[in-house]
Amino acid sequence: MSDSVAAFPVLQHATLQQLAAAKALNQVRAVPMDGGWGLLARYGEAEALLQAQRARRPRLFRRLETLVDYLREIGVPRVEIEVGAAPPSPAATRRRPDRAQALRELHRARPATAAPSLTDDVAEALAQAENPATEWISHKDLKREWLVLRAALASREAFS
Repeated sequence: MSDSVAAFPVLQHATLQQLAAAKALNQVRAVPMDGGWGLLARYGEAEALLQAQRARRPRLFRRLETLVDYLREIGVPRVEIEVGAAPPSPAATRRRPDRAQALRELHRARPATAAPSLTDDVAEALAQAENPATEWISHKDLKREWLVLRAALASREAFS
């Protein structure tokens, strides 16, 4: 993160959303940061960076399109993009080739009986359906029973 961006206080998502709803944002800028884009909001005389959810550091958007979608979602109609001297460096890849190998080994180690297949489930359901002792109920009767049960639950909740 550049030194000029690090000097700003941080702003939480809920606060930014409230400011946007109140139309109290004077300016919203996408600023280049290491690995992506930060969101700098000016409201009144204050300026702050959008905070990451679980850390007291600026939220980083790896793609500019994601940042724009986020702003649309919270109701910010306009954003300025600060390109700066250099565009943000490409985001570090999140791929973990070691995880692919670990999952393959886990799958090989799991016995075949650990997870029944869909065909086993279907075969069991068909066997139950063909059993002469199976009781069948019409959809109409089922809907009627649920209406009675729902009414009983609603009346019980009314007295709680």
